Amino acid sequence: MSKETRPVEKHKKPFPTRTVTVLILVLICCGSWYTLYARQAKAEQEYAGKLQSADDLYEKQIYDEALELYEECLETKPKDPSVRYRIAQIKYQNGQYRETISECEKVRDLNPDHKSARILEARAYAASDKVAKAIKLLQPIRSDPTAKRLLQKLDGLYDLEFLNISEAGVWWNDPAGGQISIVTEHEKQAIYTSSGKRSVTGSYTAIGLPSSDGNRYPAVLDDQYCYIDTEGNRRLVPEESYAYLGPIRSGVAPAALEDRAGYLNADLQPLQFDFERAYPFEDGYALIKKDGTYHIIDSSFNWITDCEFTSVVVVDGCVCRNGVILGQVGEKWRLYNPKGVRLGTLEADELRFPEEEDGWIAYRSGTLWGFALADGTIKLDPAYEDARSFSQGYAAVKTEEGWGYIDTSGTLVIAPEFKDAGAVSREGTAWVANSAGYNLLKLKKYQ
Repeated sequence: MSKETRPVEKHKKPFPTRTVTVLILVLICCGSWYTLYARQAKAEQEYAGKLQSADDLYEKQIYDEALELYEECLETKPKDPSVRYRIAQIKYQNGQYRETISECEKVRDLNPDHKSARILEARAYAASDKVAKAIKLLQPIRSDPTAKRLLQKLDGLYDLEFLNISEAGVWWNDPAGGQISIVTEHEKQAIYTSSGKRSVTGSYTAIGLPSSDGNRYPAVLDDQYCYIDTEGNRRLVPEESYAYLGPIRSGVAPAALEDRAGYLNADLQPLQFDFERAYPFEDGYALIKKDGTYHIIDSSFNWITDCEFTSVVVVDGCVCRNGVILGQVGEKWRLYNPKGVRLGTLEADELRFPEEEDGWIAYRSGTLWGFALADGTIKLDPAYEDARSFSQGYAAVKTEEGWGYIDTSGTLVIAPEFKDAGAVSREGTAWVANSAGYNLLKLKKYQ
């Protein structure tokens, strides 16, 4: 018998342990990654859902609930500028302008090119009456249509503060460094600062400009001239009953009796009293009129110049304002310095005092007013019924509709809606009158 043969069994190699371990680790990692991915996907889905719910609430103007959701979203993604911007928008809608500004600053830290945040921050500054900061923020993006429109709006924004006065004056430079105006209220006079604060008041029918040190003002009480202090209290009362007393400048004050004029010293004793007219000193010189002719004298009463003009413009008892005297020669008016020397070549049918050094001066040619420099250079041709000289880049002009303000291009930046309008002070304020009476117009860009 033959022997039964069996197939030879091949030896199977055992599966390597290391490979098994690697496979297990790969499976574990894949599972972990999948779990993490699933969690992140779920978190993203929840975040997107929460953000969408917040946006829906915002669109419905349910700001309080929207704000809660946005703040929850911010906990998840603190560096999401879009969420911070939404929070800033809600703060703005709620009138929380300081918080709006803070949020917008954070948005711009995260995204410096976020124009909407810059514009919203500017709106918050404007709403807080900090227009200058708003304008500064918008300047870098002024080409953006929204920013451009807002800039135009901000540039023309102003407030009106009603003040119960019946007549407003011009702005004078105050020895303290500010500007003041003599006004009439309740048939009495007072002095206001350019910020609208009543500085000197009382029961006086007239108050004049301050002395060189700013401590004394000429005033009239019961038809008697005297000098009062900054609180309105009488301090110096002359023995003589004068028809006029002016401010004490260069140690002397102009005064007038019924038939002659002259000067008093600081103790109100007469020094020289043989003029027809005597005006306050300015920069050590004064204008006087004698024998029908105007002359300039110094503080020692020496005659310096015989003047060519035959008439002068007088405002609040003074003939020299902002270093200029307006004198008439024949039918024309010219500009002169305190020594009586002619300034430039400008000549017109009528002139207004300059409001600032080397500023544009309002002049009349025929029936219309324009603007020119002292050297005669025409800046804006005559086109207005009346005008005040330029200051701070603005000039009050009168049209058929009323008084308004133009800029140096001649563009009306404040509509001609007032019954009267004065020059703009260095503080960005101006006297204007409407149907209610006189107001202090405050240009917000200067506040």
